[in-house]
Amino acid sequence: MRKYLLLTLMLYGALSTLTAQQGADQQRLKQLKVAYLSDLLELTTDEGQQFWPVYNDYDRQRQRIDEAQRNALLYLFDAEDEMSEKEIFNRLQTRRTLAEERYELDRKFAEHVLPILGLSRTGKLLGSEEDFKRRMVEELRQRRESRGGGGGQYRRDGKFR
Repeated sequence: MRKYLLLTLMLYGALSTLTAQQGADQQRLKQLKVAYLSDLLELTTDEGQQFWPVYNDYDRQRQRIDEAQRNALLYLFDAEDEMSEKEIFNRLQTRRTLAEERYELDRKFAEHVLPILGLSRTGKLLGSEEDFKRRMVEELRQRRESRGGGGGQYRRDGKFR
């Protein structure tokens, strides 16, 4: 019994450490993204005060929708053999509805930031999410190849160090 208790406590400690590390990694990634967007958009202080609350709200809603889409798709793949055609159809409808929500969210976000950023910088912003992800994937690939470690830092030349 004592062994099981000790094992449980060790697993709990390991999971707590892992969760804390993931939170720190997510926070670091968010900081890199803020630095990237701030540099890309060349925000003034006033623009930043108007832009960041709108962006943060958008980002939270976007993450919620994206997570729901991933979960619906994973559930569909995991349980497809056990589901009736009606259940599969309903899951696909849910994904379609979430995709429509995401489209509407993106449209409203663009409408909100257009007066703050203007047309040119709004266009840059709308393509920046995929560009940031691409840069991060490339950075991770380079780090794996060189077997280096540590956190990256965004530089003005568009690379991470």
